[in-house]
Amino acid sequence: MKLKLIGYFVLLSLLSFNLSAQKADVVLKLKAGDVYTVQMDMINAINQEMMGQKIQMDQKMMMTLDMRVIEKLSGGNYKMEQQYSRIRMNMTAMGQNIDIDTEGERNEKNDILHKMKEITFGYEVSPKGEISNVTGYEKLVSIMGNNPQAAQMLKGIANEEMVKNFFQYIPQNKVKVGDVFSSTVKMQAAMGVEVETKYTVEKITKQQMDLNVSSDFSFSPDNPMVQNGMSIKMNGSGVQKGDFAVNLKDGMPTISTLTQDMEMNMSFENPQSGEDMTIPMKLKSDVKTSVTKK
Repeated sequence: MKLKLIGYFVLLSLLSFNLSAQKADVVLKLKAGDVYTVQMDMINAINQEMMGQKIQMDQKMMMTLDMRVIEKLSGGNYKMEQQYSRIRMNMTAMGQNIDIDTEGERNEKNDILHKMKEITFGYEVSPKGEISNVTGYEKLVSIMGNNPQAAQMLKGIANEEMVKNFFQYIPQNKVKVGDVFSSTVKMQAAMGVEVETKYTVEKITKQQMDLNVSSDFSFSPDNPMVQNGMSIKMNGSGVQKGDFAVNLKDGMPTISTLTQDMEMNMSFENPQSGEDMTIPMKLKSDVKTSVTKK
């Protein structure tokens, strides 16, 4: 009986070793006509201090877009198109609430968001996630020209760089449990923020790879934004942590849950007095993204 138990535990140990040693080669395997729905839900809590007054702002944002596989090109890349299907923003600050939703009646407040839904963006992606030949985002810039505040808000989440960085989770080589790979991206459209991300492989099955995500953010004051005629510089840093799951059958992500904590200083010249002003800010965000195949 003891020999049987020993043999049983040895077998379990071997199985455990084999599973931990299993390697995954993450590659996009898409088919023409496939449609993926990407939904991002973000909750932001912003605390800032200005002229001795503490201000808290709460934001909720939901964006849904459809990502379509048009064809597989002769060189192996995939021709893709994507289009926003719904955008909702809810903001509460100093006793006021603003709710904008493209599901409601079209009006002056949500006109830009409706125009975003009318634009089709295109690009090519290689099996390993390299993006090229991005088109359509010049139209996005043009529709935001009349509303600089909305434009600045949306530029951080809807820009060409976001597309180029969507597939950063794909490792260039085969990976096994415990392996770590990383990526570094800089997004000029989002005030020059630089993001260094480390991915740790937590689990691999035949269908899925689970990753632990850890990122460091840094903002560069060399890339100011212009709002209401003022040049605003952002300086600061932050961290992001969470989980990320990848479908190994097609190489697409399935779900990610991330938490972000940032501390920043917003600097600008007071247009009335000409004095230099600095507003300290703390930002905490919860971001959940899901990708489902239609």
